[in-house]
Amino acid sequence: MHGHKYDIAVYMGTYARPTKPGWMDFIKIHFLLNGPGLYGQFFAIAPYPHIRTQVFISDPLLISMFWPKYVLTSQRYPLEHGPNNWTIQLIRAGFDAFVLSWDGIWHVRQLNTTLRARFNQLFYDKFYTVPVQ
Repeated sequence: MHGHKYDIAVYMGTYARPTKPGWMDFIKIHFLLNGPGLYGQFFAIAPYPHIRTQVFISDPLLISMFWPKYVLTSQRYPLEHGPNNWTIQLIRAGFDAFVLSWDGIWHVRQLNTTLRARFNQLFYDKFYTVPVQ
């Protein structure tokens, strides 16, 4: 991803699966309306404000600016949750961070609590699993 050949990068952890078709078009629309930044489906206020990295969307250039090319296991937790995590770094640099769900988009600067786009998430993940049929 560090070659910047794409406008939008979607990172999904092992457990992530789209909840329904059309997810990439939905992301693209919000990305074009709101510009480059960090998008995710879960925002936590503690221990420090951050977008959870199980699923996140961003501009490849921003990722290369704020996310190390190689991340050691010991660096992973501080990079996502620490006092100088990459959500905080992006916001300090003047970029925006958003929580995105099928219901809409929330700017993290407007949030003062943990927000999980829980019941209408774009992706199933480790904490929001595929319903049993």
